Amino acid sequence: MRKPVKSTFGFCPCCGKRTLFVAFDHWLRDAYKCVRCRSIPRQRAIMSVLDARCGNWKNLDIHESSPCGSTFDRMKKECANYSYSYFYPDKKLGEVIGEGGKVTNQNLQELTFPDNSFDLFITQDVFEHLNEPEKALKEIFRCLKPGGMHVFTVPIYPFLETRPRIKIEDGRVVPIMEEQYHGNPISEKGSLVTYDWGGDIARVMDSVAGFKTEVIEFQDSRENHRMGLEADFLQVVVSTKP
Repeated sequence: MRKPVKSTFGFCPCCGKRTLFVAFDHWLRDAYKCVRCRSIPRQRAIMSVLDARCGNWKNLDIHESSPCGSTFDRMKKECANYSYSYFYPDKKLGEVIGEGGKVTNQNLQELTFPDNSFDLFITQDVFEHLNEPEKALKEIFRCLKPGGMHVFTVPIYPFLETRPRIKIEDGRVVPIMEEQYHGNPISEKGSLVTYDWGGDIARVMDSVAGFKTEVIEFQDSRENHRMGLEADFLQVVVSTKP
């Protein structure tokens, strides 16, 4: 039987229960899981921020792009006005693809929702895969109500300036750096990493779309350890529409 590289008893923000967090790999960002709901650190980080900053989120209009995992399970169960979307290039944008109209085909760069539709817009590890993230930022800003928030995770390299890993030529994606892929629940090939987000991420978000952005870091503390909030690249970005 394999021996875990890390294990801690604590409380999971995703399933809301006392639990054991266990990792069998040193890359905690993907391996450090709650034994009850199988959440990973970034999902627990998102839920801890929503619970702390938006205690009434269960009553809000929420949309999530490309959801998965235990945050998805909790949102569907507890928020009556939660909707979500995936992007299928071969389907019509806005097309209903499941669950009584709550699941639609959406391209973050060309959202079909009306202005001022949502209180919260959630993305988890999506913005490093967009070809034109500035378009997505403007679209999310448009679809949020005044005072609404885009709450999201993305790998942040604090000593870099944000930089593209691709360019667009004649409508085609052309890599300008070595290709990297991350897992994708609807694609066996995975998703190409198109951007490296740097320590200037808040400035970029605000200058492109008019957000007021805060990057929340999870410090080394007993409380964070108790909630399984330990991993590299563990930040939650909160961009608020004034």
